[in-house]
This record gives sequence, C-alpha cells and structure tokens, in this order.
Amino acid sequence: MSNDPAADVVAARRALTRARADLDEAVAAAPDIEGDAAMVSPGLLALLLRAVSAKHHLDRLVLSATAAARPRFVQ
Repeated sequence: MSNDPAADVVAARRALTRARADLDEAVAAAPDIEGDAAMVSPGLLALLLRAVSAKHHLDRLVLSATAAARPRFVQ
C-alpha cells in the first residue's frame, strides 16, 4: 500500500478486474457438464479465491478511504 489511498483503490480495482477476467476465461473454457455436480480443478479454485480475495481487499480499501474522508466532530 502507498501513501495515496486513491491510488491504492485504483490498483485494487485493476487487480480485481484481472482476477475476474482470468476466472471468466477459465470457466468459459471448462467443459459443459450435465447436472449440478462437477469437480473443480485446483487451478480454477485458485482463480476463484484470487477473485474473492481481490474483492475483499478492494472493499477494505474503499471502506478505509471513506472513513478517512469523513469529517470528525469533536464534542
């Protein structure tokens, strides 16, 4: 993380976009399987976890940046 919260959010959004694109590509390349049950490869699971982790990271950065931007009232 840098000292610039806006730059951190932009970088996190790019990471999430890449993770989602990689996951979408892998899912599109997976063979069609009849029914609801399917085995997920370790590689596909890793892509899914990377996308989820990127989303959580972005959410934390946005929440932190939002909290830092709020005016603080002193009583």
